[in-house]
Amino acid sequence: MASGRPREKLGRKRSELTAAIERVQHVGSAADGEEYVAAREEKALVQTRIDEIDEILARE
Repeated sequence: MASGRPREKLGRKRSELTAAIERVQHVGSAADGEEYVAAREEKALVQTRIDEIDEILARE
């Protein structure tokens, strides 16, 4: 099946992004001020990408 590979690739990318969110949450919880804001912004961007991947996977 040709669509299997892209689906696997998206699944791996989603896992990587989930791990990135966990790292950002760890940094953000210990940060304050600008570092905290930067961590929250990074988390929001990563979560947006995860949501996009979930949407693509749901369509397949």
